Order: sequence, then structure tokens, then C-alpha cells
Amino acid sequence: MRENNVQKTLIHCSGGTPAQYGLVDLGVPRWGYQFGVMVPSADYATGVYQHIMTFENRLPSRKFAFFRNTGNAFTDFTCGESIARAKSFGFVVEDSEIFEFTTATAGWESTLLAGVQALKASGTDMLMGCTWLDDGIALQKAIVAERLNLIANIILIAPTTGRWLVEFPRDENGNSDGDYVLAPSQWHHTQNFTDFSSIGPTPSFFKEFKNATGTDPDYLLASCTTAGIILERAVSRVTWGNYTALDNSSLQCSCDVDLDEKIRLMVRDFEEETMYGRVRFDKFNQNVGHEAAVIQVQKGKDQTSVLPEDKAESRIQFPIPTWEERLACPPNCTDPNIFKIGVISPASGPGPNFDRGLQWWANKVNAAGGMRSLDGQMLKVELVFADTQMNSEVAANKAIEYYYTLTDNVQAMVNTFFVHNIAVNDAMAANEINKVLLHCSGGEPDQYGVVQNLQAKPRWSYAFGVMIPSSTYGAGVFNFLEKQLLNADTDPVLGSVVTSTNGKRIVFFRNVGNSFADYTCGEAISQAAAAGLDVNSTDVFEYNTSDNSYITKFGEWVREAKAKGIGMSMGCTWEQDGIELQRAIIAESWDLILNVILVAPATQAWLDAFPTDDQGRSDGDYVLCPSQWHHTQNFDDTSSVGDTDAFTREFQQEYSADPDYLLASCTAAGIIIENAMRSVNWLGSQSFDDNSFRIAVRDLRANTMYGGVRFDNINQNVGHDAAVIQVRPSDWPSISASPTIQTSVLPETNSARNIIFPAPKWEWRRGCPKEFPDNSDNFSCQAEIPDDLTIYFVIIICTAVPILAVVCLYVGRVSHNVLRKRRAKYIDHWVSLLEAALWDQDEEAVKKAETALRGYKSSWIWGKNPRIDTSELRREQSLQAGVSVAYLISDEFLDTALQATGMKDPTFHDLKQAFFMGERKVGAGKICPRDGRLGVSLIDTLPRQHRQKCTHFLSWSWAYTVRQVRSGLELWIERSGLDPSQTFLFMCFFVNNQHRIVVSGDATGSDDLDSIFEGNLCRIGKMVALLDTWQSPVYLTRIWTIFEQYVAVTRDIEVKIVLPRDAEANLFMTILKGAEGIALVKESLCTVDSASADAWSPQDKEAIQKKILASCGFDNINEHVRKVMINWIGDVVIGAMKRVVNGEDIAASANQWSGKFENNELPSRESTWTHML
Repeated sequence: MRENNVQKTLIHCSGGTPAQYGLVDLGVPRWGYQFGVMVPSADYATGVYQHIMTFENRLPSRKFAFFRNTGNAFTDFTCGESIARAKSFGFVVEDSEIFEFTTATAGWESTLLAGVQALKASGTDMLMGCTWLDDGIALQKAIVAERLNLIANIILIAPTTGRWLVEFPRDENGNSDGDYVLAPSQWHHTQNFTDFSSIGPTPSFFKEFKNATGTDPDYLLASCTTAGIILERAVSRVTWGNYTALDNSSLQCSCDVDLDEKIRLMVRDFEEETMYGRVRFDKFNQNVGHEAAVIQVQKGKDQTSVLPEDKAESRIQFPIPTWEERLACPPNCTDPNIFKIGVISPASGPGPNFDRGLQWWANKVNAAGGMRSLDGQMLKVELVFADTQMNSEVAANKAIEYYYTLTDNVQAMVNTFFVHNIAVNDAMAANEINKVLLHCSGGEPDQYGVVQNLQAKPRWSYAFGVMIPSSTYGAGVFNFLEKQLLNADTDPVLGSVVTSTNGKRIVFFRNVGNSFADYTCGEAISQAAAAGLDVNSTDVFEYNTSDNSYITKFGEWVREAKAKGIGMSMGCTWEQDGIELQRAIIAESWDLILNVILVAPATQAWLDAFPTDDQGRSDGDYVLCPSQWHHTQNFDDTSSVGDTDAFTREFQQEYSADPDYLLASCTAAGIIIENAMRSVNWLGSQSFDDNSFRIAVRDLRANTMYGGVRFDNINQNVGHDAAVIQVRPSDWPSISASPTIQTSVLPETNSARNIIFPAPKWEWRRGCPKEFPDNSDNFSCQAEIPDDLTIYFVIIICTAVPILAVVCLYVGRVSHNVLRKRRAKYIDHWVSLLEAALWDQDEEAVKKAETALRGYKSSWIWGKNPRIDTSELRREQSLQAGVSVAYLISDEFLDTALQATGMKDPTFHDLKQAFFMGERKVGAGKICPRDGRLGVSLIDTLPRQHRQKCTHFLSWSWAYTVRQVRSGLELWIERSGLDPSQTFLFMCFFVNNQHRIVVSGDATGSDDLDSIFEGNLCRIGKMVALLDTWQSPVYLTRIWTIFEQYVAVTRDIEVKIVLPRDAEANLFMTILKGAEGIALVKESLCTVDSASADAWSPQDKEAIQKKILASCGFDNINEHVRKVMINWIGDVVIGAMKRVVNGEDIAASANQWSGKFENNELPSRESTWTHML
């Protein structure tokens, strides 16, 4: 083509070396019109190397061996490049361990066997076979025959083929000698790439191809499919028109840029996701848009993609198990799948509390079927307890005993009491006990690590601390304070304090007799100084509770600090001394904008020491207390325990008490074990790999109900920040008769409430006198400011002048306005016709109205016509459109839902998966009138009769089933007398553009909460609240629905609450039980906790919580919703009594509706499913 100057774009499906595509020395392509789809094989092993090197410091060696088929151009080139890259990554490649062969020479199989034997002798445990098909299989057979233990086994080509599975079949236990082998490749059908062409993403391409042919598409076939995708997308960017053909006599283009050149340029500059991966061409026109795939042969999946991780189906199994481990105990052997944990804990004191937390996890994980290991085994958990008798020496001996007497039975150990930490760690290190040990309780860094050669190292590499370092306790408070000080000029209270003489000084009360308090205080002093506070040695008051005079000294020190005008304090205390410090502060009425006290404010003793009075005030309020964790926080957790909210709620139901941070840390220890086992093969207790388990714990990155987990270089958890608890009235800022609570306030992202800062002054807290009324702006008392008449005089003058000017202007334009009004009348007429045509989707009427409106042009005389932008009208109508109730209760929609999901009664979460997350996304190919991008809201796919301006706002949950929604709406329409075909609902599932929220994630339902959500609700003016049931309804657990109820009440919006028929019938039957039934209903429907309510989107949850906290607070919202529910219950009771008085048999109604929706068959006829697509 180059020699003949053939100027047509040429795409090569298959691969090749850079020299095949480019003139390497010159750095240019061989021919500007040719392009290669496949990525360069030179980078085949790069992904594997990168993954292995994440284990850099824990690799037994860095030696890599290579088997190089020099008789095959592809394998020879790839091997040379892979060797060079291995060396660049820091691997050791010795010339004696590069075994070259060619299959054209007899005896090549012996070369492979001899090479494997040499590696077994040298101890090299990583190899790459640069092979084709027969030689790749022969290499693996040699490895199997010699039982060569490798941590990484890479073989090209053969493991990706069907022949590999034939040559290495699986036994009755599902195991194969061909497992764990890695095979770099161009692409694999188990990867997941997006694609906006006609082909669609990788999963849909694979599924459709498999259904059509019965075979899996390979990378060769897929590369040619991609060639077509590249041309499709490139041509879509070329304006198609009349082009002059080439003048064959001169081989010159008769136009400036012809079609061929435009296509070439579009291909050259192509950069887009395809089902084959991202495509981008380098200087040689070779695709370098994505990394090579890495396939691994795994039990249960055969060939599956493992790298790159973000596009792969499975997690890579590395290091691979030894042959001894693979053959030791198959899954069905007699070795039971029981994971035993030795618990070193005192049977008295704090021990039982710790034990309860660990037992809670064990019960949960066992109830869920056990822990899942990397190789798919489900392991039951058994806890074996050893009483330390509160003695560290006994604890150390128990650790040794577990290892030497129970080593075959215990796979991990947990130590609960921090007093035993050092003794247990040192005993394990001295005896080289290689069992993972998790410490539930905290401690200073020297309890976990030691300094050797100026580097911090763990006391024992198998020991890990669950709690975060107490050295971080003050960091959260002082980081927050540092940000506040930067904005002090905008806060009158804070500004007046920090600008005073000693405004930035802080005092510390340091209990030097308590190692925890003493150490934490030293760290906090440094953190306060780093935050910009003035920390003087004279402001650090040291004491020891063994000296009974410390209480008297508290009083003296407080008076001294108050006299200096210092407004910030931190008490590095324990329990009783913390309470005594607060009493000294109270006695002197020391006004503090920041009052931090360790330990005590988080205890029940604090609430008992400072009870709430009848006005809702407590002298213990507004104190901050850093802590490990608090049950009012909310952390996600995918383990068997669930997130913080679920853990706390279930624990409270079980024990009628709140879980404390000590108990929760032991629960977290179990969760860490559960998460780590997902990366470790079980292989039976006899062959359990303690080191692999240690590595899994060491490298763990997990979200737990206790917060993030990540271990530092001394194996102490640094995965999350310390919690900061504040003691405060529960109904702040309205504190009348409000009980005092302890609640999390920092970090802000996962705390229950916002921090109250600066703390109110004592005069306000104790009630302002009449002559100094309450100033709610800054929570202080101040005299009223007399009126200043001067300002009124200025206002009158400034107002009068513009009024006179307006009057003059009005007189001058009266006649002109008459003409403008007549003109505006005609414009409004045609605009209303245009709007109606758009609603009716009548494009002919739209064009007619547009033509008429063009005659009314804007000018400086007549002004601008702002209402003739059709695209803007389409956008507005799309935002205002609602779905008809007639459609929602129709068989048409029911059939659509059942066909799309294949379920008999799907929830709307199921519909989300079918409509927006599947292979054929509803509305994906249509242009959205709101933003001009591909992908429309569901409402914009419906025909005109089902899509009109909203008449009602539906408050509901996606957790409802289709039949629940259908039944509830049918009952509402029946009772209200409304025409379902003329009733249109603002229903978020249909109205919001889920392509932005669910698919791409670049928007949330809470975006512009005020203008969009509240604006829609207020514009529509009527709300229908659909509850799924009256018994612990989902409705009252979702933050959206609770907030919708609150907004409706506060904006005086009409609300109608409805239930599905069977739920209503059950409600009536319960009410007919009398006072007992009504009380039961009231208890269920009045349990509202907006602070712990959830949302599908974390962003939505955070945005609504911020909105709630900024407006009235969670407790006020809870009370509003409770009142709504109580009023509704009252109406239902009255309605039930009327129906009974009228002779209706409610019991018969209940029986009529029970089981109505059971055993329905899935529809077989066509529905709107195809139309919507």
C-alpha cells in the first residue's frame, strides 16, 4: 500500500512487533493509513510484574526464570521484551535460567524437563514460559511431574485455550494440575469494558455471541469486531457529503481534504472505550490504549480474567499454593471446615465485655453459613477461651500453650485486655509462635512496636492492634479547631475570644499517674501547637490521682486560667478525675469555647454526675471527648455483622444496652479475620498457611462497622480517625426538658450530629435574666439595643428618590405598554399551542407554532421574547412530567416489569438492574432533552397518554414490589374518585434520569436539594405517601421518605397516606382488637429515627442529613413524622369504626386480599419493554 500510495485506511486485526508497524529508527509509521488493533506483546507480562512487586518485601526471592521458544517469532520477541522488563522491575534473571529451545528440534521436551529440574534444585520460584500451544502444555506437564513449587507460573497462549482444560482435567473434587497458571493475552471475554457502539459492552457482546454460536469469542475474533467498532465510531465523526474521487492519472486529490483522509485522521486521533478495551494509537499507529489481559486458571471458573483488576472478573490468586498444600486435603476430606480462634481474656473485670463482642461476630458469621475462604470453602468459627486471671504472665503462658498444645486446632488468636499486650507479644516473639494475634484493646505504640536501627518495627510480625493509636485522639479536635480559627472573623463569639490577649492559649490538665492519659496528653500538646494554639509550659497542670489534693488543685488551676482569660482546655484524665475537673469548671463558671475531657464524658457515670434539670439543662453538656469509636457513628460494612447502624440496633434489642468501643473492637477483630480469609486458601487445618494469613491481615484494606482498617509499619490500625463525642441536649437548639445524650460529632462524614462550637456561656446555659434577654444568634445574654431614628431617615430618603423616577417612567410608557400587551397576548397564544403540541408529541403542530412565533422577533422597541426556545420547553416539560397512574396499575406495566426481570414480583431495585444496569439499558440511545447527552429518563420513553404534567408527588421506596405499588395506587384511586388516566405522579424512578444517577454516577438524587426536590414538591402541591405495610414499614427507615414527610408538613402540603390492600386489611384487623391493637400499630408507626435512616446513595444521605441539621435537627423531624403517623392512625381508626357501623365485614376483606398475588405466571406476550428500549 505504501509503495503504491494506496490512501485507504487499513486496520490490522492481528498483532505484531513495533517493527511491523513502524520505522523504529525514524519513529514514524510504515504507512500513515495502517493501524493495529492489538496491543504490543512487549507489555504482556507488565501487569503481572507490577502485582508481584506489591509483595516486594515479602517475596522469598526475586529470581525469575524464562523458557524461550526461539523458533517462534512471537514468543521469541515477547520473551526478550519480558526479560528486559523483569530486570527493570528489580527481578533477578540469570543467563543460566533462560532456557532456549525450538520445537523444530528433536528432544525439545527434554530441554523443558531439564530446565524444570534445574529450577527445583536452585530454588527459583517464579517462571515465565514464552511458549505457543504444544510447548506450553509440555512445560506445565514437566512442572507437574517434578512437583516444582512456584509462587508465580506464567505461560503464554496454551492456558487460554480449550485444549488446556482437556490436557489437565479436573478430578472429582474439582481440582486440576493446570490450576493457578497465569497467561497474559490480548483480551478475554470475562473482562468488562464499556462500549457505546452498536456492539455494546463486553458482557453483552459475550452473551449474545455465546447464545448465537454456542462458543466463547476469543481475542482473535474480538479484535476484528473491534476493527469494525473503530471504523463505526470514526466515521460517525466525519461529515458525509459529496466528495470528488481521486484523479487516477496524477494520484492527487482534487479537493482539499478528501473522505479517505478524514477517516484516517479520525482513526489516528481515536481514543475511546470499546468492548475490547480503550483504543488509542501511538506514533507507529499501534494500539496502546489498554493493558494486556491476564487470565488465570482457577478452580470453579476455569479460565478467568484477573488483571487489570478494575476490568477483571476474578481476583488473582497469588502466591499460588505449594503442591503439598494442593494435595493435602481436598474439600471433601475428613478434616472439618472449622476455623478455631484462641481467645486470651480474663474471665472477670473487663473480660466478659470483650468476649461478648467477639462472640457476637462469631454468632453472626456462623448464622450466615461461615467465613468464605479464597478457594470457596465456608468455615464455621469456634472460639476457645483461656482465662488470664487478670495476670500478664498467665496471659503469656496461655499464648505459648495455644501454640504448642493446640497448634493443629487454633488458626488465630485474640488478646482482649491491653494490660497483657506487651507480655503476650514478647512471649510469641521469643518462642517464634507463627499465629496471627489480634489485640482488641489499645495501647501506646511501644506496646506494638520497637525501634531498631532508627526504624520502627513490630514487636512480633504476627501481632496486630485493632484500635487506632491514642496518639491521634487530639488530632480530630485540633484539626477542626484549626479550620475554625481561620474563619474566626465571621463568628462574633469565636472572634471576640481569639482576638483577646490570651485568646489562643489552651491549658492542659495532665494525669501523669495514668500511662494512657499521660501519653495521650503529650501527643495532644504537640497537635495543639501545630494547629496554631499558644501552648505554654506554665499552662500544663500535672497531677496524680494518688495524691488526694488533686481536686483542690483543680479549683486553683481553673481560677488561675480563668483570670488569665484563657478560653480553651483539655483534660487528659480518666473517669473520676475527669468528673472532678468538670465540677471545678462549673464551680468557677469558667466560660470555655472548647472543653475537651478524655474518657469520663463517654461514660454513664458522667450522666449520673451531671443530671438534666427540668429545663433540659445539664452542667455536663457541651464537653468534647475523643474516643476510639461510638455507636452513634455510621460506617459501612459488608461482613456478616453489617454496618454500624445495624450492629448497634440489633445489639440494643438483644441486650437493652449500647455497645461500647471496647466490645466493638473485639467484634471488629472478628471482622478482620473474616475479611482476611477471603484472600487465603483454606486447604484444611493441617495445611493452613499461617504466613499467608498474616500477609492477608497485614495488607488488609477494609471498611468495617468499627471504621476503616489498615495497619501501619508496627501493625497498629491507622485506617480511620478517632471519634469525638459531645455531651449535649438531644433536641438542640430547642433544649426545653431535653435529655442529655452522648453523640458523635467528629469526623463529620460519619457522625450522627454536627458539633456545637463554640460552647455556650454559663449565663446563657443557666437562663438569661429578664433585663438581658436570650440572644439565640450567639447563645449569650445581652441588653436590647435602643432604636436609632437616624437610620429610618436615611431609609425614607433612599426610597423616595427611586419611586419618583419610576412614576415618571410609567407615565411615559403607558401607551407603549398597551401595544406590547396586545402583542404579548398573541405570543402567549402560540406559546400555549407550542407547549400543548410538545406534551402531545405532535411534531407537525410544534413546527407550525415555531413558524408563527418566529414572526414575533425581539427588538429594542418590543423587548425580547423569552419563551420561544423549543429546546428549553422540552427540557422543562421533561423535568415537570409525571407517569400516569393508569399506566402504573395497568397489565401493560406489570408485564413489562415481569418480562424485564424474569421475576414474579420484582422490587424497583430489581427493575433498576433490568432497566439500567443490564445489557440493554432503557432509553440509552435517545438524546436527553435536559442536558443533550445520550440516555433519557424513563418518563421520556413513555407515550403521550402516560406522560403529562405532574398532579401529585409520590413518596415511596424502591424497596417496594411492583404489586405493592400497584395495589396501593389502585386503592387510592378507588377511594379518592380520581381518574387514573388524568392523574400523573412525580415518581423518582421514572422522572429522575437514572442514566446520570445509577449508570454513570455523575449526579445524585439530592443534587440541588432546595431548588429541585423542594421546588417540585411545592410546585405540585399534593403528596401521596405509599407505605408498604404498617408493621415496621420500610418507609420509616429511608431518609428520603422521612424528609419528604417533614417538608410536606412544614410547607403545608396536602398528604394522603395509603397502603396496599392486604396491608390495609391487616391494619383494620389489628385495630379491631381494641386498645391493644391500636397501641401495637402506634408503636410500629411511631418508631422514627431519621439520624439512622439510610439511602441507596451515600451522597444523598449526607446531603439530606446536612439539610436536616442545618434546618431543625433529626429529633424535630422525628417528632413531625410521628405526629403525621399518629394523625393518620386516628383517621384509620375512625374509618374502620364507620365501616363496622355500616355493617361491612372487614375480616372478610382481609381474607379476600390474602394470597391474591401468589402463583402468577410470567407473561409471554409483547409489552412496552421493547418500545421503552
